[in-house]
Amino acid sequence: MKTNKRNSDIRHIVLRAGFGFSPKSFQLVRNKSLKSVTELILDEANFSQPFQLVPKPAGETKFNDKMSVNPEDQKKMNKEKQKIMRIEIEQMNRLWLNKMQDATFGLNEKMTLFWHGHFACRVENSYFMQEYYNVLNANAVGNFADLLFAVSKTPAMLQFLNNQQNKKAHPNENFAREVMELFTLGHGNYSESDIKESARAYTGWGFNNTGEFIFREKQHDEGSKRFLGNTGNYTGDDILNFILIQPQTAVLISEKIYRFFVNENPDDKIINILANNFRKCKYNIKTLLEDIFTANWFYLPENKGNLIKSPVELLSNIMRVNSITVQTPEVYYQFQKLLGQILFNPPNVAGWKGGTSWIDSSSLMLRMRLPEIFYYDKEFMAQAKVDGADLDADFYNAQRTQERQNDNYLKKYR
Repeated sequence: MKTNKRNSDIRHIVLRAGFGFSPKSFQLVRNKSLKSVTELILDEANFSQPFQLVPKPAGETKFNDKMSVNPEDQKKMNKEKQKIMRIEIEQMNRLWLNKMQDATFGLNEKMTLFWHGHFACRVENSYFMQEYYNVLNANAVGNFADLLFAVSKTPAMLQFLNNQQNKKAHPNENFAREVMELFTLGHGNYSESDIKESARAYTGWGFNNTGEFIFREKQHDEGSKRFLGNTGNYTGDDILNFILIQPQTAVLISEKIYRFFVNENPDDKIINILANNFRKCKYNIKTLLEDIFTANWFYLPENKGNLIKSPVELLSNIMRVNSITVQTPEVYYQFQKLLGQILFNPPNVAGWKGGTSWIDSSSLMLRMRLPEIFYYDKEFMAQAKVDGADLDADFYNAQRTQERQNDNYLKKYR
């Protein structure tokens, strides 16, 4: 009986903390205790490997620069450049899936995937997206404060949330709003005034023509700002530090990680304990994960077999368990599109909804047929799930505004 319980628990943590068993990991955990397996999983997560596919742009080449050519040639060159970048992003997509498949357990890549949904971001520039991935991957199980500062200063995030246009004469609030609403405090734990004041603090944050973070002093508002009850001549770094002091930041991150690894229905008592420990260890992500993976409640029956795998997790799991190699790499991308989750292409800054949103009439049937398609090279017909991934930024901004208005309406009349 104890052996069956041990095997069930080990299977559970291998599935949750990574992408399922591979022949290598299966042999590695044989005859080992749950404690030993947990240690192996956490130890492997200490190592990350950056992408080095896209070379750093040359210093003299400016992004979107108007070159001394006629308009038709310029248009053709821009299209070629965009095509190359799309291909490079698709290549990184496949490289990431390969890392998920090849890892012994894969906790570092699993957490990188989690942060990709949390700090959701997508731009057309392949080098920017490469640097964004590398920041997530390097800090995936490190320190959340370090991750927050690093990802906030990536060219991809600054461009995606319009902070390149955030100047003292015309403050842009997009970055300031999403940092608090989605990345740290959560809706309702700050005021509109806090958004406006923090946007002023982020003025001057941008990137140069080689994709490096720069602080443009002449564009920074040096006036006094009042933020979360504090007053001073604050910079963007000061704002992030104030946010990290707030207990709600630890609660939001702990709850999202709990939902991702344990159960879609959070237990408030457990969340508060996790959040308090998360603050005490100064936002050490690995410590938070260890608290979860070594807790008795993590292995309760109600927390096993209760989560719907995301499309990327599902694909990785099937390919790991069966050592499947796809001869046509483009198939990776097509399956992601059909199932509703494309790496490096989240639907909006809020990321993927997850949970039951992964399942509808078309995607459920495709999920059920995946083994047959892989094993027997079966043909199939399916229609891609509709999300925001192919819509423009203006639509996203309008959609986010409408979502907030809906939330406020419901709160007012609920």
